[in-house]
Amino acid sequence: MARYTRLLCIFAVLVLLTAACGGDDNGDTAEETEETTGSATNTEPADTTPTPVVEETMALTSGENANFHEEENVAAEDSVEVELDDNYFEPTILTGQAGQEITLELFNEGGNIHNFSIADQNIDQDLEEGGNEEVEVQFPESGAVTFFCKYHQELGMRGELKVA
Repeated sequence: MARYTRLLCIFAVLVLLTAACGGDDNGDTAEETEETTGSATNTEPADTTPTPVVEETMALTSGENANFHEEENVAAEDSVEVELDDNYFEPTILTGQAGQEITLELFNEGGNIHNFSIADQNIDQDLEEGGNEEVEVQFPESGAVTFFCKYHQELGMRGELKVA
């Protein structure tokens, strides 16, 4: 866990340093260059590298970190949609009633195979890219139960069913 936190910190520092080092050497902006030269021609190819997204993480009841994407109260629901995307679940935390059974409508909107697992409930459901499945889950009598993607849980792809 400490290793993951250190890697995340190093990654964040590198992203900030990269952003701080941008721009040209003389401090002119593109607008200033256009005003003084009469054109804004750029002969260098545009950088098409996607900007990495730094996830907001939070500690679950279990103490494990999760990439946080919303919390939803589903106490009055029979079913709820859960998005599986690259390294997160949305919503990340589902709050319900003790012992409540609910159908989760799982949608893989990521670019990789993902999985929805709850070890204590013998749930282990793979979803191909673009796939959807339904699973029946039960909230615990108290506390919380962690769910996770068995392929990406070390990257923070976790969530929980929590009793209100």
